[in-house]
Amino acid sequence: MPLLTEARIESIEMPENLAVSMMVMQQRMECQRNGCDFEIVHYAFGGSPFPVPEAVQARLRESTDQGHYGPAEGMEPLREQIASFWASHFDLEVDASRIVVTPGSKWAIYLILAMLKGPVLLPAPSWVGYLPIAQLLGKEIVTVPTQAAEGYRLTPAGLAATVSGIAAPQKLLVLNSPNNPTGIVYSRSDLEELAAVCREHGIIVISDEIYSLITFGGAPFVSMASVYPEGTFVTNAISKHCGAGGYRLGFTILPTDCPDEQLMNFRKVGAATYTNAPAPIQSASIAAFEGGSEVEAYIEAQRNIHRIMTTELYRRFITLPGVTATEPQGSFYFFADFNSLRDRINAAGLETSRDVAASLLAHPHHIATVSGASLLMPPDSLTFRIAAVDYDGAAALADYQADQPTTPDAEAAFAERHAAPMMGGVETLRSWINSL
Repeated sequence: MPLLTEARIESIEMPENLAVSMMVMQQRMECQRNGCDFEIVHYAFGGSPFPVPEAVQARLRESTDQGHYGPAEGMEPLREQIASFWASHFDLEVDASRIVVTPGSKWAIYLILAMLKGPVLLPAPSWVGYLPIAQLLGKEIVTVPTQAAEGYRLTPAGLAATVSGIAAPQKLLVLNSPNNPTGIVYSRSDLEELAAVCREHGIIVISDEIYSLITFGGAPFVSMASVYPEGTFVTNAISKHCGAGGYRLGFTILPTDCPDEQLMNFRKVGAATYTNAPAPIQSASIAAFEGGSEVEAYIEAQRNIHRIMTTELYRRFITLPGVTATEPQGSFYFFADFNSLRDRINAAGLETSRDVAASLLAHPHHIATVSGASLLMPPDSLTFRIAAVDYDGAAALADYQADQPTTPDAEAAFAERHAAPMMGGVETLRSWINSL
């Protein structure tokens, strides 16, 4: 008996960051068969390299007996601790009753998009995960173009121009700051101007703020909820700032004007699907938001290490002939642009960003990237997401805590000491460019 699959499933691709990781594994096996000892330069993977803080691990060990079911919206102590954390770190007062805990932030985004009417607005470029979630739900998807000259920021004019022809009374915008893949951070004035457009055009914002504790551009992080509280769903998790992607603990903060019926919708849909986020993980996550000297020192250290690694890799990238990139202000990414090399790249038989990504990964270069085509950019836009996390986070963290580098030279030496393959990959990329 053949299995009949819903047509929309056929349109969903494996997110390229995961697909590339599989390709990396295959490439390594091929190299072993060929007697090749080259190591992959992994600019494609975007997870935190750091170990989970010991305080969180200890709380998890203490919570292994919690095998009971819990409320679909999450444990009250955890929701209250998240609210307290947001007030102290982001000066944003949040009622714990407006927080819904989910098994990862993807579930939070999925629930919001599943329950709210309207087309989904995705800026280009965007993180690889938004598109397949919207496709899985059968949502209408509208790409909002951005410009390289503006650092690929979503602008009020660009947003207004895109939605002016959309008749739907409600639109759903996914906004990500600090941004994956560009590393840019939206300022308060940026957000205020976008909020004005959202109010005028009936746009609800899903503000993905998962990198909110990893900023290093000078200005403090500002949540969209601080300027558009009545129309913003904030999503976040412990995966980035606590190195706990595998814990699968996320949450959403509902808008201030969100009616009680919508909170009940979250409860009933959550109960009907995942029931509740795992109780031991929820208990352990309380420690991630309690603060204290150990966790706060960890957050500060890993933020600074991300700054050192990402900015040092960026500085090396922009020395490559014909390559430009967005200057990172947060997260651990930047967006590299090879379009000035288009004639040479096309002459080598490579037409799209995915062609280039495949060429870079092949022997003897072994450089893994995520192509712009997987980030909603046009296929012929020769752009790539570069992640700066290919190093031993535990070793780097221990070294940093023992002897914090305090000068630019010391920071460059720190990056070279702990991420030599990642930094050296720039020279391999230079060789690839010179071979065109």
